Amino acid sequence: MTTTNGAFMNWLRDRRFWAGVAVTAAIGVVVPVSVIASGLYNMSALPEPDALEDTVGPWMLNRSRAHRAPNTVNPFADSPAAIAAGLEHFSANCLPCHGTPSAPAAEFAQGLHPNAPPLTVPRIQALSDGELFWTVKNGVRMTGMPGFAATHDDQDIWHIVAAVRHLSRLSPEQQQLMTAPSKGHHHGGSEGGKDTSSGSMDHGTTDHGTTDHGTTDHGGMDHGSMKPAGHDVADHQTSEAESGPTVRWYTDVEQATTQAKISSVPILANFSSSEDGDVSLTLTKEVFDTTAFKQWAAAHVVLLAVEHSPKKGQADEVMEKIKALESTYAVQRFPTVVLMTPEGKRIGQLGYVAGGTDAWIQAAEAILKH
Repeated sequence: MTTTNGAFMNWLRDRRFWAGVAVTAAIGVVVPVSVIASGLYNMSALPEPDALEDTVGPWMLNRSRAHRAPNTVNPFADSPAAIAAGLEHFSANCLPCHGTPSAPAAEFAQGLHPNAPPLTVPRIQALSDGELFWTVKNGVRMTGMPGFAATHDDQDIWHIVAAVRHLSRLSPEQQQLMTAPSKGHHHGGSEGGKDTSSGSMDHGTTDHGTTDHGTTDHGGMDHGSMKPAGHDVADHQTSEAESGPTVRWYTDVEQATTQAKISSVPILANFSSSEDGDVSLTLTKEVFDTTAFKQWAAAHVVLLAVEHSPKKGQADEVMEKIKALESTYAVQRFPTVVLMTPEGKRIGQLGYVAGGTDAWIQAAEAILKH
């Protein structure tokens, strides 16, 4: 009898224990759901995060990031061109929230909770390249940090990571880029990979020209007279349909010059006209649209497209500035590709070169070595 009573009491205690667990679990679910359903929980972004959110949120982020981030170093870490490209993306997309040591974040960033941290602080710089890459690519849920994978490819994101590592060592010119307003910078091409906005300079319509390897100096660029008005948002971005890097053809002389100075590389200016017939497509198809050219250009030059096409309805002011640019560099036929220093000093020029991409690049490099 005693044994039976003992077993019964143990069973009763177990029942009470598990009943207590069930009630506690139910309360743990019902109470939060009731608070949320009642609207008592404040979803406003204005209050600072409470202690629970401030503790659990970063812990969850760190665990998720460590589990998913690639274990690799930035393949573009030491590339000045990659850093320059990354800073351009940073200026347009990251600067308003995070700021830099020389440029404060935008006023609206004060309303971000959790706050967007300065990216030069030790806890950010202590992240691995892979962790920074994952954060930029995927974003952070329930914060103001978006996932850049929706608008940027992996190469662009690695460039941004390189820029983040460089933020504490910005040159005066790079600091100027960080404080200057963005002029129509965009990260996605229009249909077919080329900008189709009215009046844009289509570098894909070029004609055969003679090759001039001379190095006559025609002076520097006068930005005030050569900037093609109305083209601030007409910059080309072309990409391979299947693979290959994305390259940007600037149509604004000032932007191209600034980028060339930051990157410490020359400018390749393609003077073209869409009014010279089908032969104008040859240089683009054989050279500019190839992966080999894009890879070479991304590492060696800043690209500038200048199209002379009055029949497309280009404004008189635009045509005057294009003609002034053509006069400065003695452009007499299309296509003419002028290679110049970041300050606008002419190095040399060439046009169509038989033999395909490799032959054209070799001719361009021969000019740049002079």
